[in-house]
Amino acid sequence: MKERIAHEMYRRLLASTNVLILPHQRPDGDAMGAATALASFLANHKITHFIWCKTPPPPGLMFLHNADLVRSDKELWGEEKFDTIVTVDSGDLVY
Repeated sequence: MKERIAHEMYRRLLASTNVLILPHQRPDGDAMGAATALASFLANHKITHFIWCKTPPPPGLMFLHNADLVRSDKELWGEEKFDTIVTVDSGDLVY
């Protein structure tokens, strides 16, 4: 069952053209690690992507590859049309 779900997620990501990655607000290492790792995967597959977080990552996590991609500006929501949105390290969808 888990393998089937993982394969379906993989297939859908590869079929995407513009992905928004959403870690939880006030991101910790788990949230930033998941968001930046997914950004690396998408970049390796030449898929346009953005990371958006209501609050910027703390300075102590800016060493992570792709951490500089995190945007906190609401303008992104009007500038881009996303065909896929992925939440990472989030216990619920309340933001």
